[in-house]
Amino acid sequence: MDKLIKYCEKLHKEWISDQLIVSEKTNKEFQMDYMPEPYLDFSKKDNPLYILTTNPGAGMLEQYRKNIIIEDSIITKNDSYQDTSKTFANFYVNNLTGAAKRRIDGFKSLANNSGFDGFIQIESYPFHSRNLPNKTKFLKEFKEDNIFVEYSQLLKNTLKDKNVIVLSAVGTKSEISNQSISSNEWLQWQANLMGLNTSNLKKKELLLKDGKVTSMFLYEKDNNLTKGFILMMGGNHLPNEDVLNLIVEVLKS
Repeated sequence: MDKLIKYCEKLHKEWISDQLIVSEKTNKEFQMDYMPEPYLDFSKKDNPLYILTTNPGAGMLEQYRKNIIIEDSIITKNDSYQDTSKTFANFYVNNLTGAAKRRIDGFKSLANNSGFDGFIQIESYPFHSRNLPNKTKFLKEFKEDNIFVEYSQLLKNTLKDKNVIVLSAVGTKSEISNQSISSNEWLQWQANLMGLNTSNLKKKELLLKDGKVTSMFLYEKDNNLTKGFILMMGGNHLPNEDVLNLIVEVLKS
């Protein structure tokens, strides 16, 4: 994590001073006037669960560069990103509502009930966007982007020896299986980022509807590390705490 933290400090410093050089594609597709958010620290000590997500959603006024500079934000231009990541984590806990709030509460419950000291949310790409609808197209277009390449390699090195969970929506037409990941270029890429071998994943059914599995935890346990996907048909929302406790059993076993 140390190298990723150092990289993020540099990224943040260059962004706040408006000296961050990005590709034309990144500048076009992402909200570069809003603070990059590579990770959020919801942890308290040194044993967090890691949650790998896609990228930050639409930028908020608190993350707008001009607002930060004129001190109309919850952070200042002189704050380190490490401190900023905790400030915004706390801000989200207290201010978000709806599905985003339920996801944070769910991950917090999952981490704490499994014996971790909270969680760290890491983004697959650190820049804000209102949406990222075509992830396969994104991977193809950005595979030679310098920041994308460098950042991806840092994520891979950081997550290889960590307990990592990904939450993802899948389609409703096919049953959930290993192929749900192996046939999906984005999920396969995320699996590679966290060091997950998808060839022989274990399965934990989470939710059933009319006899059909609508949510499943696909995972691997190796060297006391658990890496896996929570797959939900129809949306990337977390199941309730009773269902999450099925994953707790896996994480604690």
